[in-house]
Amino acid sequence: MEKSICIRPLAAIMVLQFSLATGTTIQYSRTGTGTADYFSSPGYPQPYASNLTLDLVLTATSRSAILYMDFLDCDLEFATAKVPYCQLDRITVHDGPLSNSSVLYQGCCLNDVTTLQSSGPDLFLRFVSDSTVNGRGFYLKFYTNETATDSSELTSESAIIIIIVITTVCLSCVGVLLPLLYFKHKYPNSKFSNKILPRLHLPKTLKASEKLEQDNLRKNTAGATTSGTKPPDLLESCYGQTNAGTSNSNGSVSKASDKRLR
Repeated sequence: MEKSICIRPLAAIMVLQFSLATGTTIQYSRTGTGTADYFSSPGYPQPYASNLTLDLVLTATSRSAILYMDFLDCDLEFATAKVPYCQLDRITVHDGPLSNSSVLYQGCCLNDVTTLQSSGPDLFLRFVSDSTVNGRGFYLKFYTNETATDSSELTSESAIIIIIVITTVCLSCVGVLLPLLYFKHKYPNSKFSNKILPRLHLPKTLKASEKLEQDNLRKNTAGATTSGTKPPDLLESCYGQTNAGTSNSNGSVSKASDKRLR
């Protein structure tokens, strides 16, 4: 029993050491489109794992498209006292779907990595880390040659275009309606303005001269009533002379008839 107890911890330690030595292999596949997409190492921006092998295959949606890759951030362990410097943790990008395709880039991001361009619709990236110091990893952007715009940039540009269109429409409406409203106010009975704008039912207002005449008439009527005299009759003032002439003629006729009777 004592031998088995001693052997089991030893076996566990050997298995742990074997797993650390062999490391972990992770495989990813992503599809590239005209809209930019992003990929980062596991745990980014926290340090990546030791003894890690990461494979990433990028494939364009169109077989005639070309893939682009931009490293936005990259922090890997490198050797300061050994040459080459990037023999510890490194990134290798292949121009094709396999690890034996031609190499576009290999290093540990000591210098800024320029935009990588594929000759076909596929890219293969392999990231390898050792068992010592670990960096924060990498963060990259990939897209095809159909459209090299970011989705966030596209959204902001669309919002700006919508705002410009709405502002233009509003200003156009104001520029058209203001002259029409002025014309309607200036010429309310115009057929042209009534066809374009609905007729405005405004309260009838009297002219200044008509209003003044009515006020004078009310004052005269009120004064005559107060003094006890009969207010003037407009009909009588207009037709008084005619009635008088009629009465005179009737009187002469009656006198002539009286003479005949006598």
